[in-house]
Amino acid sequence: MIRWSLPIACLCLLTACGGIGSGPFARKAPPATVEDSTGLISRPVTDGSVLMPTLVSATVEPALRGTILRITGVAGTRGYYAPYLHRLRAANLENSPVLILEYRGFVPQTPVTGPDDANRPIYTAYFIPDADLDGIAEIRVRTAGGETRLAR
Repeated sequence: MIRWSLPIACLCLLTACGGIGSGPFARKAPPATVEDSTGLISRPVTDGSVLMPTLVSATVEPALRGTILRITGVAGTRGYYAPYLHRLRAANLENSPVLILEYRGFVPQTPVTGPDDANRPIYTAYFIPDADLDGIAEIRVRTAGGETRLAR
């Protein structure tokens, strides 16, 4: 009994001081949403990614219980990695008929040396389930160089 009394006392002390709730196990509030000039609401992207420079092609292909949006892009410089599509939603309608995605990726911290592969394609895919697809009439993909629109 005596060997357990010290850990229990420490646990009670930490709980009373708020030590357990303010450490790495504390629940953090989600970041605030931001509305841009086009009326879109999204959570700010804080992972260090940037909009990919160029979108070469975007195709929509049927899949089991949904659709796959396949994206091919070109970074323009060597070393971009982990591209992904970040979903935005319209501010004016919760069930907007337009799905808007940002084509994002990460720039290397140090310059990558080697053969010039600036025009090497980078592939990304995004799955849209049937439940979401029913209300979508158009898909827009934003890059640093502009926006591509795909009609269903």
